[in-house]
Amino acid sequence: MATQNSSNAIRKLWRVATKRYDIRVTTPVMTAYITELGRVGDISTACRAFDIVRKKESNATTLALWNSLLKALSRKENNMEVIEMFDGVSTNPVDGESDFSSMIDGLSPADASRRVLNFMKTSDGCPKPDCQSFCLVASAISHSGDLSAAMAIELFHDAMDAGVSADGRLVNAIMRCFGSDLSSAIAAWKGEVGKASRSHRNRFRDRSKQALDVSAAYHGLMTVCGRAGRPDIAVRLTYAMAKEGAEPTETALQCYEAGKREAQPDVSQVAFARQFES
Repeated sequence: MATQNSSNAIRKLWRVATKRYDIRVTTPVMTAYITELGRVGDISTACRAFDIVRKKESNATTLALWNSLLKALSRKENNMEVIEMFDGVSTNPVDGESDFSSMIDGLSPADASRRVLNFMKTSDGCPKPDCQSFCLVASAISHSGDLSAAMAIELFHDAMDAGVSADGRLVNAIMRCFGSDLSSAIAAWKGEVGKASRSHRNRFRDRSKQALDVSAAYHGLMTVCGRAGRPDIAVRLTYAMAKEGAEPTETALQCYEAGKREAQPDVSQVAFARQFES
């Protein structure tokens, strides 16, 4: 399926595999199917396929299956206004209407991912979210226009309450949810987010692992600097990285540039930014 570049091609291959070659519809197979549908942007069919295997397997669904759905919702290319589940365009891999899909019908991918995460946290019989789950939801939020410090902190608290460690991946994803609100992101890093990150990092005896964790966290902050148009703060962050044992690399600059490309330019900041970027 990974070689197919459209939803139609993937669904055609699916029908051939299940009907002609009698491939069993198991959870691992459906996980791969949902992942590939998400890759080509067919969230509707991915959600319906997810619900079908959930009904078939009942309590046997795996965390990988749930995260495959979150991954489909988190892809930047799939950041549509709303998910239209019952528009007649997408078709189910097998017959049957999706009760779970109706829960996210009409929601944005970011809102849908949060609803899925909440379902995982509160419902019996399904696996509890892990670090990857929270990172995928944060990614979906960061690709939407609905960014806020309150939302970022709320997601961070949810992750901590779920027993997820504040490793570099999670902190990076949470920081990106701040959008261009650099002051709030810095405050969070100096406060509870940074404290949790350092507590996690101190578990490692290997300094190289500590450095990788530091780098991942700071790269999230660098993205916020780019969105905010603040290269001066980005420069200061590279010194802070070095003090914490992480060598600033080209990746840090790439994260700043990525944030800059995503930013809505503020005319008053353009000249200010250019004096640091020239």
